[in-house]
This record gives sequence, C-alpha cells and structure tokens, in this order.
Amino acid sequence: MLTCAEGGTNTHIARDLGVSTETVYAWPDGLAACAPRAAHDAELIARIKAIHDAVLAYGELRITVELREQGYEVNHKRLAHLMRVAEIVGLHLRKKVHAVLSDLRERDFTASELGLRSVSSRIGQG
Repeated sequence: MLTCAEGGTNTHIARDLGVSTETVYAWPDGLAACAPRAAHDAELIARIKAIHDAVLAYGELRITVELREQGYEVNHKRLAHLMRVAEIVGLHLRKKVHAVLSDLRERDFTASELGLRSVSSRIGQG
C-alpha cells in the first residue's frame, strides 16, 4: 500500500484503501496532513544513515537504542520500516553453515535385512 509519506497520490491511496477518491479528498486536510510525518521521517532517516555510516554492523535494534539515547521516541518496527524504505541494511556478521553433500554421498544407509534401520555415523572417527 502506497502512503502519502512515500509519495502516493489521492487516487493511489483511494484505490489501495478500496474507497472513492472523494472520500480521500474529504479528509480534513487531505494529503497536507501527512506533511509533518514525512518531515519527521526524513529527519529520522538522516539520523539512521549517520548512525549506520558510523557503525555499519548496526541493525534496526541497535539503531533504535542509539536513537532513544539521543532523545528520539521511535518504535523498532517503525524504524525497521524506514530502514527498508531507505534501503539501509546492517552487516550480516554470521556465516551460514551449509551441509556438505559429498559427506552424505559417502555414507552407507542400506539395511542388511528388512525392517532394520542402519545409520552410518562419522562420530568418533578421527
């Protein structure tokens, strides 16, 4: 759903909400009511970028803590949304562990007789 903070027009917002365009225009201040939030979001994104540039490994939770220490009242979910919009991503420091297929191919999983489960293991081999 496109919001006014993301540059949506009244027509787009009406379509996404499933209401008529007249209903959107009938809002008390129309899209102008979204201007303060958009300005606040722009300020937050600038602060997020500054923190992220200082420590690239910081993700949304650590940046949330930093912003709160600086006096900003921000929810971690709102911050995560703003980071996605601004395409800011913290470093992924942990490496993924992949199973080694060749190890599984070398094992013998055949049963010597019907109804017997045989498991080959390399535990203890050294």
